[in-house]
Amino acid sequence: MPIDNPMRLHYFLCCNTGNNVSALGYRSAYCNTGSNVTASGTDSAYCNTGQNVTASGNNSAYCNTGDFVTALGINSAYCNTGFRITTLGSNSGHFNTGFGLTASGYQSAYFNIGGDTTTSGYKSAYCNIGNQVAAFGTNSAYCNTGNQVTASGYGSAYCNTGSNVTAIGYNSARQNTANNVIVLGINAGNSNGFSGAFIVANSELPSYVDHATAVATITIGAGAVAGNTYFYHNQTTNSVGTVRL
Repeated sequence: MPIDNPMRLHYFLCCNTGNNVSALGYRSAYCNTGSNVTASGTDSAYCNTGQNVTASGNNSAYCNTGDFVTALGINSAYCNTGFRITTLGSNSGHFNTGFGLTASGYQSAYFNIGGDTTTSGYKSAYCNIGNQVAAFGTNSAYCNTGNQVTASGYGSAYCNTGSNVTAIGYNSARQNTANNVIVLGINAGNSNGFSGAFIVANSELPSYVDHATAVATITIGAGAVAGNTYFYHNQTTNSVGTVRL
């Protein structure tokens, strides 16, 4: 039991009732009742009731009630009630109530309610309430309400309400309301409401007059790579074609 000053000892002995507790820092593990707790930083694990908790950083796991929690960073897992939680970064998992959360980044999973959520990036999965969400990138899955969502890229699945959505690219599936959607590219599927769709942004799917033009344009000399297939839009047939190298 590390003790940094006499007052710290008074706080620990008078308030902590948990077993196997290690506390370092002013009021760390103060009024803690959980067992198997490691707290480091001012007010870390303060009034914690969860079991098997590791808190590092000022106010980390502050008033936490969840079990099996690892909170690293200032205010990480602050007032968390979910279990099986790993948070890394200032305010990550702040007021989280979802279970099975892994959050990395400033304010990632802040006010998250959804279960089985993995998020990385500034404000990723911020205010998310969807379950089984994987969000990577700043503001990805921000205020998302859909379930089974994978969002990769800045603003991907931002305010999305659809379920079974895969969004890859800057602002892809932003404000999407449809279900069963795969979205690829910058701003692809932005405000989409059509379900059961595979969407590719026009910026990522070049358009040529016909196949011959595509073949003459998509070449190794122009920078294309051998052993790959390149997709394009055929203006003559209004279809998607390919050039194999």
